[in-house]
Amino acid sequence: MDLAKEFGTDSEKEMEGVWCRISDDAEALIARANNRNFRDFNKNALKPFMRRGRLSISDEKMEDVTRENIAKTVFLKIRGKWQETDDDGQLVDVKDNPANRVRILKTYPELMETVLTYANDFELYREEQIADTVGN
Repeated sequence: MDLAKEFGTDSEKEMEGVWCRISDDAEALIARANNRNFRDFNKNALKPFMRRGRLSISDEKMEDVTRENIAKTVFLKIRGKWQETDDDGQLVDVKDNPANRVRILKTYPELMETVLTYANDFELYREEQIADTVGN
């Protein structure tokens, strides 16, 4: 077995992301889960919560840190029709920025699960998969 062929990934795509279809008219640029930026963000964000070598953080705060990390290092961009209903019942576009990505990940937990499913899908970041996609 050629390990590189079977398990090799494109490290650039793991960091910069691949466009993934979220619905018929919406896509997200999603980087690989646990990429270097993700790990660095976590290390820096959790430093204030370290006490005597142990992590001391509430579950709620940990969820906030995790959502922010994903919105900045994994769920990188959105394109297409991302809309929400406003207080008047009208559909309004969701602007693409980290704060809005954090907010929609919190508001729509299944979106978080969808993003993480793509981010953990090894096949999306394989060297051969990427070469095939780029070649088409």
